[in-house]
Amino acid sequence: MPALLTTAAIAFLLCLALTPLLRNLLARWPSRRRAEREREVAGAIPRLGGVAVIVAASCALFAPHWLHLSLATNGAALLRQLGWPVLLVMVVGGADDWFNLPPGWKLGGQTLAGTIVFASGIEVTSLFHHPLPRVASALVTVVWLVACSNAFNLIDGLDGLATGLALFATGTVLAHAVLMGEPGLAVVMGALFGALSGFLLFNFPPASIYLGDAGSLSIGFLLGCMALTWANKANTMVGLMAPFFALLVPMLDTIVAVLRRGLTGQPLFAGDRRHVHHRLLGRGFSPRGAVLVLYAVASLGAVVSLLLDDITERHTFELVILLLLTLSGVAVQQLRYVEFAEFGRAFRQGYLDPRKPLQAQVTLRDRAAEISLAGDAGAMWMSLHQLARELGFQGAELRLGSSAAPTFFERADFAPSTSTPLSPGFCGWTCHIPLGAEGSTGMVVFWRESGPPAMGAIEDLTAILRPALTTRLAELATRQASRQPSHVAVAGQ
Repeated sequence: MPALLTTAAIAFLLCLALTPLLRNLLARWPSRRRAEREREVAGAIPRLGGVAVIVAASCALFAPHWLHLSLATNGAALLRQLGWPVLLVMVVGGADDWFNLPPGWKLGGQTLAGTIVFASGIEVTSLFHHPLPRVASALVTVVWLVACSNAFNLIDGLDGLATGLALFATGTVLAHAVLMGEPGLAVVMGALFGALSGFLLFNFPPASIYLGDAGSLSIGFLLGCMALTWANKANTMVGLMAPFFALLVPMLDTIVAVLRRGLTGQPLFAGDRRHVHHRLLGRGFSPRGAVLVLYAVASLGAVVSLLLDDITERHTFELVILLLLTLSGVAVQQLRYVEFAEFGRAFRQGYLDPRKPLQAQVTLRDRAAEISLAGDAGAMWMSLHQLARELGFQGAELRLGSSAAPTFFERADFAPSTSTPLSPGFCGWTCHIPLGAEGSTGMVVFWRESGPPAMGAIEDLTAILRPALTTRLAELATRQASRQPSHVAVAGQ
């Protein structure tokens, strides 16, 4: 135990020293990706902070040997197995932070690293005590490691989120290693725990440096390896679920992301703003509040994983699976994912392939949410303009005020060579959305020469866009009225 505490303390102090040095260096020497970002957002925060975490943890792992502590030999075997694969993932992630690599390059690097881990002897040998053939074992091992790596990368969307979740997962595996008497696993997790604790001081909201892909990918990969080591020594079917609960939040977010992207036909590795933390922000949580909520869920997963590790009753496994599915369903319902809510409706309407209507619903609701936060009529028009393009309309129009004297008017023809509703003999499809009583407040118009983009398109556009526009216009009018100075006549002037 003293050697473990020494290793963790050294990693903590090293990360405290390395992180500000790296942050200052990156601020003076911005990467190509950060330079592109700075053209959009002034003062973009440096990435690549994960390098400080990995370097601090690696250096701390050598400290027991330098200090002649017995724990050094216990961690050496794991260090030899995992050092090069983790370094490979960190280099690939760092290259993405610097140059913005294509997704295929990152996936290839992670797959190669996972293959190296499998070849070194860390593998999934069985599923629920059913032995796997060698090829299946290699496939499951690599898929698990790639999934863990990308899970932390996908969840890294708010200050301190990925670092804090990694800290909970690391602490859970560390507690398991100490309780089960596995010194090698304990020393590696102790070093990572200390380094992450030091980095979180700079990464917690408001962050001054990010983990970046170099950190989130490599830390997720390392935790995936540690989870395999844990699962391979589990004595029961229930115990096999313990590592999953230790990585509960990032793994569930990844599963939901894969399902919803599969339903809408989106690329699995494409970025979006529909992860669990984005949904919490949409429900009204502050960035710090959303992070703390997910910390609480991660702590619950940590407790459950340690309890499962000590359960021996085989029949408890079914109850655990049922509990997990129930909680996941409740969470997805509370986060209000359109993809799942609309899937049943699209299927009932006769769509054998519901991906297009589902994607249209997601796009429509996202743009409606933007309109609900628009600062002025121009921002509303930009959202409507983008929506019209994404849904395949050939034109759009927004008028505010009366038709005789509009206060705001914009029209866009995406296919100027075709006819419009104003053209003589136009026989295409037009959707008019009146704002106010019979259009007294304004009107939104979309048109296409062919038929509607999807069954029920007019109903969906009206039901979703009209309330968003009407409510926001009323809020802006109230705000404008409150800003106007009142003129009071003063006697004698």
